[in-house]
Amino acid sequence: MGEFHVYLSAGAPSLNNCCIGGYHNAVQNSAGLRTYTFTINADAAIQGGFGEDVSALSHELVTR
Repeated sequence: MGEFHVYLSAGAPSLNNCCIGGYHNAVQNSAGLRTYTFTINADAAIQGGFGEDVSALSHELVTR
């Protein structure tokens, strides 16, 4: 099975709107404040290596 590199896009999925390596947010509900984070994990050659290793994840966690 081949590898898959999944990125988010801002707007319609196209190379012009690509590539978001991660984001974080929080929502309020009856149970309280819930936080969440999404990140990618891609090869270093993809989009300059932003998703390489844990760089996207550590970036999102540090900015919380």
